[in-house]
Amino acid sequence: KSPADIFSLSAGTSKGLGHGRIVVGADFSASRASSSSMRDNARLSVRNLTLEAKPYFKGSLTAWLSVNYELTYRHSALDVKGSGTSRVNSAIQHLSVTFAPHDRWQFTASAEHFFTRFDSGDTSNLILPDLSAVWRASSRVRLELSARNLLDRREYRYVTYGNLSSSEYFCSIRPRNVLATMQLRF
Repeated sequence: KSPADIFSLSAGTSKGLGHGRIVVGADFSASRASSSSMRDNARLSVRNLTLEAKPYFKGSLTAWLSVNYELTYRHSALDVKGSGTSRVNSAIQHLSVTFAPHDRWQFTASAEHFFTRFDSGDTSNLILPDLSAVWRASSRVRLELSARNLLDRREYRYVTYGNLSSSEYFCSIRPRNVLATMQLRF
């Protein structure tokens, strides 16, 4: 048997601004887990600590311009007695700006940014920008042109720590693509 003690805490706050058109807030969480693992017939203590902060900003600055931003920052540490402590810091950011100069037109630019700093000092960095344009020709016809992964990035790697493990991930990403869409309503 290998008992485990787990403690977690989470909290959040938000505030509406501009008569509710804009929301600013943040969510926070922390967790700590302690357990043991058998290695070469010896019991080793294992501790995992994860801290996470998620600030965000969402809303319409004017009737024709809206902005959404969210950041997720995570610090993870895995300590195995006799092997030392491994740490990973990561951040995921998402920014989206939508410009709608007319009821029939809408332009959106967005980007996701993934960043990981490994315990070795190495980093992994990925930015995925996208663009789209929508034209509502009538109440029945909608045309859209979108471009995804404009920088044509193809891979990303990161590490996560669990209570008794660490996992390294290698992701293959779909290459740059452009898509034209036409919707007809009957």
